[in-house]
Amino acid sequence: MKKIALSAAILMGACGSVYAQEPGVYIGVKGGSFRVDVEEVDTNNPTAKGFILGYNLGKGPAIEFEHNKSDTFTASQYGYYGAEGDIETTALYFAYRSEGTVFFKVKGGILKEDVKADGYYASASESDTGLSVGAGFGFNLGDVAQLEAEYTIIEQDVSYLSLGLNLRF
Repeated sequence: MKKIALSAAILMGACGSVYAQEPGVYIGVKGGSFRVDVEEVDTNNPTAKGFILGYNLGKGPAIEFEHNKSDTFTASQYGYYGAEGDIETTALYFAYRSEGTVFFKVKGGILKEDVKADGYYASASESDTGLSVGAGFGFNLGDVAQLEAEYTIIEQDVSYLSLGLNLRF
């Protein structure tokens, strides 16, 4: 009987309480790494930082505005230095978080991506708008804060792996 009671106590502690996600505004900061996978081009995966502004619609669904900017990255082809550049994204997402102390998150929306590159003899910039999706998991840290880890597909060759902290109001 003691084993059952101890197991139940550990399970209840691990699950925590279910947080009723009340409607309201939240803000957050995030950091991570853009993963660039362009064929025949070698790039370092630049670190990035950003912010999020969201409104929880209650019990899971939310609308989020997110902006991220990378540090400078380098790109080369066949081992020769090619260019330095940066990536900047701005997005509007519809997101869903499950309830609980530990939760999963999915999001989808429209994203604008700006890529700038400077080489020895030329500079280029490109802007693209398209659909973006992401998924992750998180931890509710009481009623006010959330810690989230996400993987977001920016486009066919670029994704974003991030860790963020949100504060609810």
